[in-house]
Amino acid sequence: MCGIAGLISGQPVEDSLDRVKAATAALSHRGPDGEGFFFEPPGESSGVLVTRSGDVRVPPVDGSAPAARGIVLGHRRLAIIDPTSAGAQPMVSADGRYVLVLNGEIYNHVELRKQLVAAGVGFHSASDTEVLLAGYAQWGVEILNRVVGMFAMALLDRLERTVLLARDCFGIKPLYYATGPAGIGFASEPEAVMGLLGLSPRADVDGLFDFVAHGLTDHRPSSMFVGVHAVPPASYLRFSLVGRPASTPVRYWTPDPGVVDDRPAATIARDLRERFLTSIEWHVRADEGVGALLSGGIDSSAIVMAMREVGGAHLEIQTFSYVAADGAISEEPWIDVVNAAAGAVPHKVHLVRDAWETAAGGLMRRQGEPYGTLAVYAQSELHRSAAEHGVRVILDGQGADEIFAGYGAFRGVRTAAHLRRLEISQALRFAGGLKGSASWRDAIVSREVFNLLCPAPLSAVARRIAGKRHVVSEAWFQAHGVRPGSHSLQFGRRLLQERLRDAIERTSLPALLRYADRSSMMHGVESRFPFLTRDLVEFALRLPDHLLVSNDGLGKAILRDAMRGIVPDVVLDRRDKIGFAVPLREWLLGSRYARDKAAAACALPCVDGRRVEPWLQGLAAGRVPDGRATFLVWRLVGLGEWMCGNPSLLD
Repeated sequence: MCGIAGLISGQPVEDSLDRVKAATAALSHRGPDGEGFFFEPPGESSGVLVTRSGDVRVPPVDGSAPAARGIVLGHRRLAIIDPTSAGAQPMVSADGRYVLVLNGEIYNHVELRKQLVAAGVGFHSASDTEVLLAGYAQWGVEILNRVVGMFAMALLDRLERTVLLARDCFGIKPLYYATGPAGIGFASEPEAVMGLLGLSPRADVDGLFDFVAHGLTDHRPSSMFVGVHAVPPASYLRFSLVGRPASTPVRYWTPDPGVVDDRPAATIARDLRERFLTSIEWHVRADEGVGALLSGGIDSSAIVMAMREVGGAHLEIQTFSYVAADGAISEEPWIDVVNAAAGAVPHKVHLVRDAWETAAGGLMRRQGEPYGTLAVYAQSELHRSAAEHGVRVILDGQGADEIFAGYGAFRGVRTAAHLRRLEISQALRFAGGLKGSASWRDAIVSREVFNLLCPAPLSAVARRIAGKRHVVSEAWFQAHGVRPGSHSLQFGRRLLQERLRDAIERTSLPALLRYADRSSMMHGVESRFPFLTRDLVEFALRLPDHLLVSNDGLGKAILRDAMRGIVPDVVLDRRDKIGFAVPLREWLLGSRYARDKAAAACALPCVDGRRVEPWLQGLAAGRVPDGRATFLVWRLVGLGEWMCGNPSLLD
């Protein structure tokens, strides 16, 4: 786990090297264990590897020609696998042709190494980075379809004179790029990219609209900053040092619902158990201690108990849990059950509002882009606790809700899926069977059912009446070229699986992964997500609806069955879903800081402050907005903090 940066430029290499060094310094929190650089000046064929022990000349590759543009690669290291100097980066291939900087982990590096050794490849380290480098030399970009891992990488081909940027299937690890007068820059965070190129931060108005109106971030191939683009998940692109500077991103994998798995449910559950345990086995590989975030829900409990299953009695498991002061949203009883069953060492974190107000500015600077939930702070404090207890690798349950239909809204999606396939009797049986339960409203009063039954023009009118954009200054956005439109997409007969894919790719998971990456890296901790492998996602998207959302309305039905006998029944049988519940209403009411930041956001021209003013007045009088309005106010708090930290964003 690391931070990477690079600059392709025709300017003198001394200037480029200084810029990249400044960028890696800005990324030092991502890699506190060391740094390294590689540079090849414009018009030259020799390179230099800059290491702690001195500079090493890298001779020209046979057949290579000098390029008009030079290249500098920089790396900040968080040493997890092979922490010796043999695993340091940038890493140069044995023949000198390839130079790699990697942020992330390749979990199946042991298996890939065996394949490469059988093909005659030799190794000089135990690092996964060298496996990825040798794999690219052996298989080219096909290596991206062979690895199981999370990664953002930049690979220089000194013969072809190209730089390849690539990102893992889900975008777990970030990678941004931009162009400017200084050249083409790329780095792990947008701020580092802008620093490389001397760009002033300005808000991307399309991204700003999506956040203010819908709370969406990280769902587009652009960042929240003008001109700074994200390498899309499951994609790669190339920059040339000699010809046309850049290619367009190429997608190497797309999650596809495919054909329905019609095997018996018991067989599917056994299959899922084996696949998940394999994923856990790979994700605990490290030369450092491995812990886990434990909420007491099904996902995190499955991870902790699976760690014990694959690690045996000798594996020390440390867990880190947020415990709410409010018993109504506290999951401490289930946390205690799982810790006892796993024989884990528990660490519990309690939140204090005053501490959050003190930390909020720094947290926003590390996140870099706006967020609208207090849960980001709670997550950061868990990673802080892990770092304080010497745990540098944390397993996290993100992704399970998106791939196994854990959110309550997916009940309504299942109802709509039956209706879309004209399975009227099945829809009535499913929804009717939930009548009288807390799940019934999710199954009947849902956006998916409404959109399916209501003609499109009436649906659009209804959305406007409901005020989905009621904090947006539409006149300001229209004046800046943004034409508000619907985010609805076209879906086919497998509506539930396609909605899951949308949550994975756009509406839910991308933002959650950015929060987790920034929250963990600011404390020098590596977050790993064992539910997010191609194998598990492709498996989940083939499942029939009733194995995702059961006939009695339980989400993650097949995961519950698969973990039976490993996870305590009292956890698997939970019907409530508290989630990562934080005291949104209480803190909003008692925080002058939150009110001030929301008020600052209301003063921005992109926000219709008149519509929010009654809420702020109510807060001052001791009244908290109800329901969705509470989340909207927190969104404004995040927007106000982001804008205050970047006063030129709307210039």
